[in-house]
Amino acid sequence: IELCIPRDRLPHQILEKELSRFAEIGVNVRLKAGIDQKKFEELVKTWPLVRECYLVSGDSDYIMKIVAEDWGAYQNFLTQHLSAAPNVSHIKSALGVRIAKCKPGVPVDIE
Repeated sequence: IELCIPRDRLPHQILEKELSRFAEIGVNVRLKAGIDQKKFEELVKTWPLVRECYLVSGDSDYIMKIVAEDWGAYQNFLTQHLSAAPNVSHIKSALGVRIAKCKPGVPVDIE
């Protein structure tokens, strides 16, 4: 069972180890673009370190938020899973240095 616990309720020992990385992923898709995308997305759903994944427009096909305990765990995920995934053509990573804003949910005006 996977739970979503608000950050302010997590012990500081967990938050100190959390390192967020963002990866832009290029996926080679051919004639069966929809099928290739579905296969890739189903594979992504099996990776616990990937917390969010978006199909995007622009230079990359997907942007992922990957949360790992440390650099070693991230590097292992990158080499053993993400780089090894079928049709992945390129990966560009960025480390989240500091959260400038984190407001989950949908903004709703209540009058």
